[in-house]
Amino acid sequence: MVSIQAQKSIIQTNCPLCGEKETIFLSKDELDYARSNHALITKAISHTNNGHVLTLYIDGEGIVRRKYCFEIAEKKDLNRNIPLPTKLDLVFDQMLKDSLNSR
Repeated sequence: MVSIQAQKSIIQTNCPLCGEKETIFLSKDELDYARSNHALITKAISHTNNGHVLTLYIDGEGIVRRKYCFEIAEKKDLNRNIPLPTKLDLVFDQMLKDSLNSR
């Protein structure tokens, strides 16, 4: 489902692995670029509580063409046997903060 609201497209989809409903926003510039370059927009959504990352591939018309879920690898401190945050965890945390700030 796509709707245009003040230069933003709203995409809604469900995660094929956990069923969680996701809403993402795409700018008109992102869609125009994808359309003119016959490219797909890639968006990754962290579902760390469920142990995976949902990755969406969206065309220039705002249609989700592919969905993939990637399992999150866990890194442990061998001395204390506890999980350590990885660079990817920090990147996804920042992406989540940025997406919440853009709403």
